[in-house]
Order: sequence, then structure tokens, then C-alpha cells
Amino acid sequence: MRRVSFTLFATVALLMMSALPLPVAAVGEVQASLSCSDGTTTDLVVDSETLTGLQDAVEAMTLYPAGLGCTLSTAPLPIPLGAGVAKAAGGTDFVVGGGQRAIFCNTNIAINGHRQSGLTTPAWGVVNQTIPEDAPAGCVGIMRTSVVCVAIASDIAIVGAYINTSTGLFSDAGYTSGTYLDWYFREGRANTTNPPLYGNSAPLAATTCTSAPTFNDTLEHGRILVKEHA
Repeated sequence: MRRVSFTLFATVALLMMSALPLPVAAVGEVQASLSCSDGTTTDLVVDSETLTGLQDAVEAMTLYPAGLGCTLSTAPLPIPLGAGVAKAAGGTDFVVGGGQRAIFCNTNIAINGHRQSGLTTPAWGVVNQTIPEDAPAGCVGIMRTSVVCVAIASDIAIVGAYINTSTGLFSDAGYTSGTYLDWYFREGRANTTNPPLYGNSAPLAATTCTSAPTFNDTLEHGRILVKEHA
């Protein structure tokens, strides 16, 4: 009889435990999936502050279109009882954002650059620029580039990219299809004391993301988020 009672108690306890929600990662971390129209999907483990930054960055891409759109979905990050929090293998560094430049023809820009160690192709994404239809007279052009390398230090990202398409003022300035360049971004939100900064190199024969960043423009609208994995 004692054995039956113990078995019944253990069964009830197990059922009660299975009905409880699995614990989530510490400090409110969640699983976020960033899916973009460049054909990439990146799964990230982020805290609440980073999640808010991603939401702002995705919204900025929509408000200031530059040929790249992204959607962001989230889910709790369950872990087995007694287990540690599992991070994405290798850790993912990224710079994501969008907005409108202050100086050059009110150009819209969209950024989706990622790097993960341990992969055959460690970097992916795009950086696009589009001069909008309501830009000042004589301002026309688009630039479409594919990310080939990403280097991040603190709140600054260097993104090397291959130029796939370049028209109008971008092509006139020498940024022709088939060449490379380095983009430079500093994290920030427009209309704050820490606005996002922008810059780019001259056209390159190749890129390794090792040039010293130089910033020559600010985003007067939008948000850029730069994140280096722990």
C-alpha cells in the first residue's frame, strides 16, 4: 500500500510540474527572429533593451524605404530545469537599422549586417541606399550592396560590401557595380543626444573591414542598432 501511495504522489507531482510554464532565460531574454526581404533570417537571443532597439530599427526601414524590409517575431526562451542559458552557437554580431541621411539628398538607408563565427560564410545581409522621390531637384539614384564582412567594436560597426547596383549620383561619384566599399555606422536614435552616425569609404578593389571609420553624416530620422555578442 505504501508503494502505491508513493507512486500516486510522484505521478501527481510530475503532472503538476508539466503544467507549469518552462522557465525563461535570465534577465528577460527572449528568442527573436529577424526575417528580411534580402532572403535572410537571423535567430538571436536578446534582452528587452536590444529587442526595443530591433523594433525601432525595423520600423525605420518601413518609414524610410530603401529596398529592404524586415519583420521581427519573438518567443520565450525555454530552458530545461537546472540547465544553463544556451546562446546562439558562436555568437552573432550585428548592425540593423534604417532612416534618412541629413546631408546627401535626403537619402534613405537600410542596414542588415550580421556575422557569426564558425560558419563557412560568416557574414551576410545587405546595405541599401535610395534617394526618395521627394528629394531636392537633381537628386536621383539607388545603391544596392551585399555584405561580405562585419567588424564591430563597442557601438561602431564596419560593414564591407560588394556593390551590385549603382545608379544616378552614386554611380556618378564612382561607386560602380562590381566594386566594394566599407560602410561605417555608430549606434544611435535620431533626434536624441546620441544620433546614429554614418560614413563610407571610397570605392575599393576588395574589402576586409579593417579600415579606420570616418563619419561624415548623421541620420536625422531613424535608428541604427549595433550589437556585439558577449
